[in-house]
Amino acid sequence: MGSTIAIVSGYPISGRQGKGTIVVGVAAIAAGLAVQVANVYSVAQTPVFLTASNFGRVAVLSEIAWLLILCGVVVTIIGVIRYAQSDPSRLTAAPVQRVRPVASQPAPSPHVAFCSACGTAIAGEGRFCSSCGASTAR
Repeated sequence: MGSTIAIVSGYPISGRQGKGTIVVGVAAIAAGLAVQVANVYSVAQTPVFLTASNFGRVAVLSEIAWLLILCGVVVTIIGVIRYAQSDPSRLTAAPVQRVRPVASQPAPSPHVAFCSACGTAIAGEGRFCSSCGASTAR
């Protein structure tokens, strides 16, 4: 009965890092571009005589769009640097923990008594042994 059970975790301890940062940065760039496109489209649809009255809103949306794009570029560069500096050879799984199986025989209960004459286990609150009939003397 020398078999053992191995508990193995598939979660990597280390390895390539920065992929999530790259995704967030690219998403911020895309959001900034979408805001800028919507802003340009709204300016193009506005009649000429209202363009001056909407200038403040257009300027604020343009600033927000460029701020999103700038932040996205910075975050993407940070992600690329983290990805480039991380070592793929360090990609390892969690250490294997060997576990020995428990014995197949149940442990004796503290309430189990044994016959003093023949040694048979006496279950429950019996007063006599079922094998030899001797008194249990509890």
